[in-house]
Amino acid sequence: MIWIVAMALLAVLLLVVRFAAPAATDRRTVSIAVVVLMLLITGWRSVKVVPSGEVIVVRTFGDITGQRGEGLGLIAPWQTVDGESIRVQNARFEDISAFSAETQDVFATIEINYRVDDRAVQDLLRDVGTNWFDVLIEGRVQNFFKEETVKFETDEVAPNREVIRRATQERLSAALEPYSIEVTELLIVNVRFSPA
Repeated sequence: MIWIVAMALLAVLLLVVRFAAPAATDRRTVSIAVVVLMLLITGWRSVKVVPSGEVIVVRTFGDITGQRGEGLGLIAPWQTVDGESIRVQNARFEDISAFSAETQDVFATIEINYRVDDRAVQDLLRDVGTNWFDVLIEGRVQNFFKEETVKFETDEVAPNREVIRRATQERLSAALEPYSIEVTELLIVNVRFSPA
């Protein structure tokens, strides 16, 4: 949008100079300067450098129209871009509350490592939105951990921590696979119990 406004203002300036400047030499010099400025602005808006480990999603007037991988990317000057990381990222969930088979409160700290498939970023943003982490991951981590923890009695939770971890990760991976999100690792960092 900025590019369109800038080009319109420069076009108006070009017209004013062509018809208002007294000497032909002045008109020619100013016209060349305005055209060069237009080309520089267009070039500046069209070249995007995509850092390693990221992709950019290209939008044309708000509509997602493509994506570009890392390196030098060329886009039309009226398009905008949103960057999205495709590296492995980490999220930590503190004090997730669950309960054992005897309904004693269990609290856990869970960390997950995840990444988005670089070929599916635009589909993820189109289908879910820019807040895809909050929509897809946060609630599922808590829910799956609770559903796996309740299968064990209080004194069995700590010895079966690996079973709970593995089952939670498998369920989370299966739930996120349709969105091209890979859960590379899920860790139960800490487990504690409420006083009986």
